[in-house]
Amino acid sequence: MKKGKGLKTNVLNVYTLGFSKITDRNNSLIKLKNQRVYDVFFYLFHHMGHPVSRDQLMFDLFPHLDIEEAKTSFHTVLYQLRKDLREYGMKDVIKYEGGGYVLNAYVKSDVDMLEGILKTEQSDQSMIDLLEIYQGQYFESNYYPWALQKQQEIHSNIIYWISIGLDRYDFSTLVINRILATFREDCLGSCEMLHRIILNFNEKKDLFQIKKLLIRTEEYWRDELDIQFPHKEFEIYSY
Repeated sequence: MKKGKGLKTNVLNVYTLGFSKITDRNNSLIKLKNQRVYDVFFYLFHHMGHPVSRDQLMFDLFPHLDIEEAKTSFHTVLYQLRKDLREYGMKDVIKYEGGGYVLNAYVKSDVDMLEGILKTEQSDQSMIDLLEIYQGQYFESNYYPWALQKQQEIHSNIIYWISIGLDRYDFSTLVINRILATFREDCLGSCEMLHRIILNFNEKKDLFQIKKLLIRTEEYWRDELDIQFPHKEFEIYSY
């Protein structure tokens, strides 16, 4: 996600991981009139750095309306978005250039911060920093179909980064349990991830944590996946 090259007076913070919100340069909440207005803003944010045509906007944001209704709704919402942001002292936040609409603002986001962490080496501190930022999946509270590919990409990159970390770094028990709490399905539902976590506990000779994890995993497979846990694969670990 690229920062805008727009007016430095138009400074926005955008939070998308879990519950989405917009704040100003002082991190004070910016309130827009209704959900449709938020939808257009977040859509333009999602395409930051790439002009989006009116037709593409209408297709993605007003799929159930005919063309004329979609045009009317789009221009009404766009007018309201500009009006709402002007009330916070921001001018010309939405511009038309290069054949499409763009955000004319300097935008900082939780996705930027997350992607920065994913470029660093794994450690207890970098993992804690990631868990502080990651409050849920990309636009999880909105369920935007147009955001699903990015959502899956971010999630996959995080799990890959954690996997590499479990192979290379001896995370503390506290951090591992936070990983398990945040990425429960990814950890308990994958034998590969489970092996990595157990080996991390094994380095500490923490049989209690291994036993607790395997019991918890067996319950997850039985109660939520409705399949039998592969005990033989984990017989080398005493529990």
